[in-house]
Amino acid sequence: MKAYGRLDGLYNNAGINPIGTVVDTPMDLYEKTMNINLRSMFMLSKYAIPVMKKNPNGGAIVNTSTGDFLLAWFAEAAYIASKGGVIGLTKAMAVDHAKDKIRVNAILPGTIMTPLTER
Repeated sequence: MKAYGRLDGLYNNAGINPIGTVVDTPMDLYEKTMNINLRSMFMLSKYAIPVMKKNPNGGAIVNTSTGDFLLAWFAEAAYIASKGGVIGLTKAMAVDHAKDKIRVNAILPGTIMTPLTER
């Protein structure tokens, strides 16, 4: 705001992918996953939306989920749950803020060879 006087867009792109089932994922790791993958998007949007609402043309928010949410992989319970939450959050924000001319969408990339997926 100080540099440009307005906020037109927000790209929420965060994620960690711990390996584990519901049974063997420690609660602190589950909470860390939810905080990074879902809560961070909620929090950034919470503070960005009121600023975007001041723009005559609104703004745009893009959240990164995952194509894995639709398929699920073995031993990724916390990750899949968090990224499924991103889809729900995206839909809720899109409905809630369409009247404010704020578009909210999600992208769902598939698995890509990166250091995160090498293991």
